[in-house]
Amino acid sequence: MLWFNNSDELEISLIIKIALVKQLKAIVLAAGKSERLIQTIGRNKLETKIKGVNLICYPISSLSLAGVGEIYIATRKQQADEIATISRSCPYAPHIEIIETWRWWAGNGYTLVDALEVLGPGEYIVSVGDHIYPPMIPKRLLRECRDPFCIAGDSRPIYVDPGEATLILADSEKYVIRIGKKLLEYNFVDTGVHYIRHVLPLGDCLKIPFSFNDWKDCIAKKRIFKVIDVTGIPWVDVDTPQDLHYLLNTDVLREISNYLDP
Repeated sequence: MLWFNNSDELEISLIIKIALVKQLKAIVLAAGKSERLIQTIGRNKLETKIKGVNLICYPISSLSLAGVGEIYIATRKQQADEIATISRSCPYAPHIEIIETWRWWAGNGYTLVDALEVLGPGEYIVSVGDHIYPPMIPKRLLRECRDPFCIAGDSRPIYVDPGEATLILADSEKYVIRIGKKLLEYNFVDTGVHYIRHVLPLGDCLKIPFSFNDWKDCIAKKRIFKVIDVTGIPWVDVDTPQDLHYLLNTDVLREISNYLDP
């Protein structure tokens, strides 16, 4: 039923060979505590199964199908073993490595900072672990991003409530001006998928707490952070019990699975 269902006609060995040739790498941020969902589901939401598949497997499988050959999961030591076991058993999982972030308690911005300190300079797709999107979104980022930093933005999300989402205000050339929750003015919604082609010192931006949105807002001040428009491609995030209920009781995943081609 889904785009990475085991009965899918895609040849997995071919996908992995393409990924290894391209040497594309991704970082998946997975250090959160699932505070809004844990009382409902009793576990980290990334471990929760949605239509028979663990939530974290959705971005992992989509990144693999987009050509990513190595995925680094940045997570807390307390859940590293479980996340590693689940991630390596995901459908179409490429090579998986775990990075134990040591400053996760200070915000998910530090989760990315810690991962980049371990990995060093390079080009990476960076994805949050709790968004579900088709391979078409990272493929478009890879194809169209020409700036040091890019973010996949959706001007008219089909299944996401902007009131709960991270919002982006971009200029006429689609360079990010501001990014964050509850912006009064915005023209895109953050899909949670990014492309980093340069590691930039954050300097005075670092603080405690330091969220991923703080990280992005800091980069935006340099006018080197561009929105790649993915409007019309369906995606969802899973932050609340309502989000989970919606996914379990609708055909939204089937709709997302229709978007396989670039």
